[in-house]
Amino acid sequence: MKPIRSISVIGLSKNAGKTTVLNALIHDYPKSGFPLGLLSMGVDGEQRDAWSGREKPPIRVRKNMLVATSAFWLNRQPGNWEVLQDCGISSVLGKVYIARAKREGAVQLAGIPTRNGAKQAMRLLSEAGAEKILLDGAYDRRSPSCPQLTDASIVVIGASLSPSLTEVIKKAKEWFRLFRLKESTAPLERQAGHIAIKRRRVVGVLEGRLEILPLSGFLELKVREKEWIQNNWDALAMAGALTDQMLETLLQHRQAVRLIIPSAAHLFVHLPMFYRFHRQGGEIRVLEPIRLIKAAINPDSPEGYSFPPQEMKEKIGQVCFPLPVVDAVRDPREQGVWDGVL
Repeated sequence: MKPIRSISVIGLSKNAGKTTVLNALIHDYPKSGFPLGLLSMGVDGEQRDAWSGREKPPIRVRKNMLVATSAFWLNRQPGNWEVLQDCGISSVLGKVYIARAKREGAVQLAGIPTRNGAKQAMRLLSEAGAEKILLDGAYDRRSPSCPQLTDASIVVIGASLSPSLTEVIKKAKEWFRLFRLKESTAPLERQAGHIAIKRRRVVGVLEGRLEILPLSGFLELKVREKEWIQNNWDALAMAGALTDQMLETLLQHRQAVRLIIPSAAHLFVHLPMFYRFHRQGGEIRVLEPIRLIKAAINPDSPEGYSFPPQEMKEKIGQVCFPLPVVDAVRDPREQGVWDGVL
């Protein structure tokens, strides 16, 4: 299995507890050896939440750790940082630079707005000496967990997802079902998927051959149905987002086929429609599956309510089995909470 050199930490809601998980990973990272690199695709590390105004725990770094962040923040702590390189990337807080921490302290990670920008920053962090990289994903966003960006992902489920633990479990079940889409392994289907991405067209697989259809996505199925409905496809590959409406259109035309999409980040389908499509014979596969390595819980909501920690941990564990579940605050670190991650 591919070694883990980069990890995205993603939350299923705002205030899920990503910062707590990041700080736990930073705290437990080996003090010897090459440094850890940090970057964000959202604005994180700020003293107050950008939406609610509540105080947030700071992201704390150790000496020699590397960050990709803005000059705006680095200039506020000029004695704390050695600026190494301009990333050639802009954020809402200005230009992004690679910097090395001269001492322990807090950091604000300026959010990098694009996937290409994040890839560029990760490459520069590696070139600067980072052995592992932690990518902090914006809340409720799947793109940072895509395998195109990181080798593995940690998902954080917080009480902030809903005041009802039953609802939290329901929503977590939906997310994990989508995260765990199987990889497409058939050579012809993978070829169709890559052609779909390159040509931005729907590509059909039928009786051992490929056909590029004059459709950029399944939203065009209704208006151009004569150009595709005549065949009972073995599989259809597409490059864009897959939605409930698209699956409904396929089912209306009795085309419950195997669908190939680039990754789970392209899936915007609710669980009832997902199950309905599968019950009627359809299947959804991805070219690049997400490698989940841990689930972390946060039973406390900033709204003032909490869930019983052990009950939440056990129920989330049932949803995501066999994925290990940790409570980054309450689980003793000596139990090897982050074994296999760091």
